[in-house]
Amino acid sequence: MSKKRENMALVESESQLKSQLTLKSPADEVSDIYWGKCYLFPKIMPQEIRNVELVKDDCLSVGWQSVGSKRLWTFKDECGSWKDIVEAKAVVDETKSITWTLVDGKVPKESYNSLKVVYKFSPNDSGCLATVTLISVKTNDGVPDPKEYMDFINKMLYKVDNYLQNTSTRSTA
Repeated sequence: MSKKRENMALVESESQLKSQLTLKSPADEVSDIYWGKCYLFPKIMPQEIRNVELVKDDCLSVGWQSVGSKRLWTFKDECGSWKDIVEAKAVVDETKSITWTLVDGKVPKESYNSLKVVYKFSPNDSGCLATVTLISVKTNDGVPDPKEYMDFINKMLYKVDNYLQNTSTRSTA
């Protein structure tokens, strides 16, 4: 009599955090910052972001607005600075939707096997509705949901909105 042995594969489970924010700025302008003008973030958030640069050589000819392009983000806080690389995975112009995936970064990689952020900017009467979905796969069960990342993403959105409001106010005055 032979014993049958089953291979049990561990299935990584995804978790999702979702946020919706009402912004005063138009959807086109907000999505333009996230898609084609990430290099403005050090100006928008000088206390938190030191630099954002395009790093994938084959995308230099087409610029920032290219699926597959990678951006090196340098963050800073009272403890020092660190770098993350994110890749543009998808963009849908009609729905103002952008998907970013973390490619490399010491701090997040210690806790998450993957992090993906999906932004969607929907026009409304007063500006736009920003919907963000943060999808993560933890390195182990003891890792908390990435709530701090979502809080930072929300802070970024509000800072972009404020920047755009101040920029448009100055240009119309």
